[in-house]
Amino acid sequence: MEKWTSCQYDASLKLAKVTVVEGGMNPKRLVMYRSQTYERENKGCLAIEVEGGVENCPIGLMAEEVTLNHSHRGN
Repeated sequence: MEKWTSCQYDASLKLAKVTVVEGGMNPKRLVMYRSQTYERENKGCLAIEVEGGVENCPIGLMAEEVTLNHSHRGN
């Protein structure tokens, strides 16, 4: 079963919330939607999508990871 996680960070880039989607038709797309919703509702915050569970969320997020994630989200 495929699992994707939205790692959601506050404005200071500390992990604030995690949303895991397991199974379904397209868990990656659903997780991307959750990330985008979180960013829209929480100005200055951001979210990245990772394959797998919570253990794959980066704890200390770096600006480089943010840049890489946002450049891939549109694909």
